[in-house]
Amino acid sequence: MKLFLVLLFMCGFYTAYTQAFAPFNDSVPKRFVDVNNSSESEYFIFPVSVDFMGDTMVFHQYRSLSGEFIDVQGTSCDLWGGGTAEIADTNWLGRTMRYHPESKLFLLRNQYNEIISFDFNLAIGDSAVFYENSEARYFIRLESVAVEPVLSTSDMVKLFTVTKYDDLGQVLQSDLNGFEIKLGESTGLISFMDCYRFPEQEIGVTLLGQLYPTLGYYQLTMDEVFPWVPGDMIQVRGTHSISQWGSTISYKLVTVTERIETIDSVWIYLNIQEQLVGGFIPPFNISYPNPIVFRKGENLNPHPNGMMGDNGEYFQYDTIDYCGERTRFVSDGQFVTYCPEYDCFPGVDGFYMSFLSRTYLSGLGQTAQGFTNYGPGPESFNAVLIYSNVGGLSCGEFVPLSVGEFMLDVECFPNPVIDYLYVSSPEHLERVDVLSCRGDRIISERFHGSQQYINVSGLAPGFYFAQIIGSRGQFAIRKFTKS
Repeated sequence: MKLFLVLLFMCGFYTAYTQAFAPFNDSVPKRFVDVNNSSESEYFIFPVSVDFMGDTMVFHQYRSLSGEFIDVQGTSCDLWGGGTAEIADTNWLGRTMRYHPESKLFLLRNQYNEIISFDFNLAIGDSAVFYENSEARYFIRLESVAVEPVLSTSDMVKLFTVTKYDDLGQVLQSDLNGFEIKLGESTGLISFMDCYRFPEQEIGVTLLGQLYPTLGYYQLTMDEVFPWVPGDMIQVRGTHSISQWGSTISYKLVTVTERIETIDSVWIYLNIQEQLVGGFIPPFNISYPNPIVFRKGENLNPHPNGMMGDNGEYFQYDTIDYCGERTRFVSDGQFVTYCPEYDCFPGVDGFYMSFLSRTYLSGLGQTAQGFTNYGPGPESFNAVLIYSNVGGLSCGEFVPLSVGEFMLDVECFPNPVIDYLYVSSPEHLERVDVLSCRGDRIISERFHGSQQYINVSGLAPGFYFAQIIGSRGQFAIRKFTKS
């Protein structure tokens, strides 16, 4: 009974939190940009855990690397080999954020461990101090509550203004005077301020994008990574080596045969040819699902740029010049772990451990993959992009493969069709699948030669896709309309 009451309390508590005018949701990553400097946009809200302290929720922000080091020799953080460890960086909202759903009080701490407290439950026209020191007091005042546009949607928005005063009530100069803090009923924080560096730095930020649902621009999207259209081609090479047995090299040629776009989704169909060179070691290479399917605007990865996980996972975004300027995403790892006593990432004994690293480039898909082993080892895995011809731009050196043609020559008619769809090819065919616009298989029939009629009379009017498979693994996709 006690467990039931605890669970009931937590469920009700969380329901209250997810309702009106909460500053954020722990399952909705958000990204902000400096209102005065569009190049400064590494302001993320990305809680990695949530604790309950009585009637208050404590959100723990992600960590990144600071580039500064501390000597951990002889301390509890001396986990492997002593020496120095990189200090964890604290982002713009501090390490923890406290929120009380009933009072709508939002508590943070700056770099001097001073409390910054926002009362988001004010009535229109009321003011409250959110920070004070011996020199000044900063107030927020609720100016209005009204429906406003928020990126590509609209929301009921509380608009607060910031003003800095001295002890006598006189307005002091501040870059934040008049700055509008906006809090949406559904979207949460729309504009806010850098609290960790405050008051030394007075920086206002505004929402650039968020996920779940996707609004604005958060980070690198699947649309940017895979703009591929029919005829685009990439080639990758993978190597799997074992010191005492040699290597197996895998070449893959990936050709786009069809790109299908619905209102909210993208389907990219591929012809994938592979050739192996070398011994009997299992091949290792970059692999793609066929088809590649994603929602429009879907992000490649939700983790913030520079995030370091407690177990050593690392996520990085940057821009490089590779076949033109491109955005790069790297998911990698280091043999470290987080040590809270000194707020750092000391090294760990990674014996028998390895990290799978992946690299993606805008326009070129996945361009590298491999395992990072702890120290030298007898086995290695590595795969890279060696050639691309995307959007008419060719880069790298193409390696011809001694494999057959896998594009299938096929006709489907009539189109539109009422009762029977006729499928014909000079090749021997094996199967045809009729798919809905969402990719669901509705009809699947075996072929007995190179021509066949498919009964589609039972389909509802609309458009569909016929996926035809040849006897040698060739395939083709044809779109048709059912009248």
